[in-house]
This record gives sequence, C-alpha cells and structure tokens, in this order.
Amino acid sequence: MNNGIWKRAAALLCACVMLLGVAMGTSAASPGGETKYVSPVNFTALKKVNPDVYAWIDIPDTDISYPVVNRAGDDSFYLTRNVLGKKDKKGALFTESYNNLRFTDRVTVIYGHNTLDGSLFGTLQKDYSNAKFFKEHKKIMVYLPDGEFEYTVFAAVPYSNVHLLYYYDFTRPRVFNAFFKNLYSIRALEANIDRKVILNPDDDILILSTCLKGNSNKRYLVLAVKKRPVQNSLNEERVLP
Repeated sequence: MNNGIWKRAAALLCACVMLLGVAMGTSAASPGGETKYVSPVNFTALKKVNPDVYAWIDIPDTDISYPVVNRAGDDSFYLTRNVLGKKDKKGALFTESYNNLRFTDRVTVIYGHNTLDGSLFGTLQKDYSNAKFFKEHKKIMVYLPDGEFEYTVFAAVPYSNVHLLYYYDFTRPRVFNAFFKNLYSIRALEANIDRKVILNPDDDILILSTCLKGNSNKRYLVLAVKKRPVQNSLNEERVLP
C-alpha cells in the first residue's frame, strides 16, 4: 500500500493501526489443518480505536487506502465525523444501512467527500476522468477481517444525485439491466466506460460515490465489478481473470 497514505492513516488513528507487511491476504494452517485467511489489515487494532471500522479499501498505486466505517442506526454520522468518530467536515469513507457488512449485496456503495486536500475521495474525479489513468488503475481491493475481494473498474461517470440504493432494487434483473444500459449510454466529458465489460444481473458491483466538483446537483461515480470465485480441481477457491 502507498507509504505516504499509510503514514497519514497511521497518524489519524493515533498510531494504533498497523498494516502487515504484505500486499495481499495470506493463509495459514489452523490447528485442525484447515487453511485460515490472514488479513493484511490489523482489524483488531482498528476496532479498538473505533468498533465501526469493518473493512479497508485500497486502490493500488493511488492515494486511496482507507478504513471503511458503518454506524448502525445513523447513516449520516460519518458525513461529518472522521474515522475516529470525531467531528470533522471531511468525514470518513462509509456505507449505509442499505448494505450489509459482507460486500455480498448486488450493489454496494461507499461514500466519501471530494475533499479539497485530496484525502479520502478527493482525487477520485480528477484521476478517473483521465482516460489514461482509468485504463491503468482498474484494480480495487476490499479487505475484511476474514477475507478479501478484488474488483475491476469498468466505468467512471458523472451521475445524478439520486439515492441509488433507495430508488433502484438491483436484485431485480430488469432494474439492474436497465440501470447499467442507461449508464453505458453516458457520453459526458468526464466519463470513461469500458464497454467491453458485459455485466450480468448476478454480478456484484462496488460503487465509489463522491460529490461532483462544479455541479452540486450531481455525483461522481467509480464503478467496479467483483471478480468471481470458482472452484478448481483441488476444491480450492481461485478467481477468474
């Protein structure tokens, strides 16, 4: 993970958070001989600082590498509070009660402010509106205490500020297909879309959502599809390319 970002995150968490010295999760043998996932994020330390931390998002070779929080019963809490739960207009990266904490919903939305200093999602619009950057930074990792997911970015677009998870039931194939058909038709100046990516209604989608600079009535969305796990001949999980 980006060393500069880690230093900032470590300071923010009062030096209580520590990332392990690996870029990806590893496995270790349990006493029973079963393989056990070992997260590269020290969630035990994170949760001692703030129990609302439940995930970590990392976009390799960018400044985006942060904890993700969720406050049960108060979806707006982290709009104005940082990852320590302290008042801060920059807020934190968070999900709402519309999503579970396992990243297994059809569509999961992570919200973050488009900050002036570039922290959190402050570089999202600037970076992903650049076609070259978009092509070269397709990978998003989400880490949980007991697993990890890899996503592939397929679109970055200005969009209306409609509440996606309230207005769209993405579990309905017709709704899913109609939404993404409309999204693929966007031709805005700051839009980048890989139209070679064909989505299915059973795909899991991650959306990073932030304010659109220059138009307070819109959002800037970065959308990514989860890589599908499959079983190989040894009955071990692998991921499709």
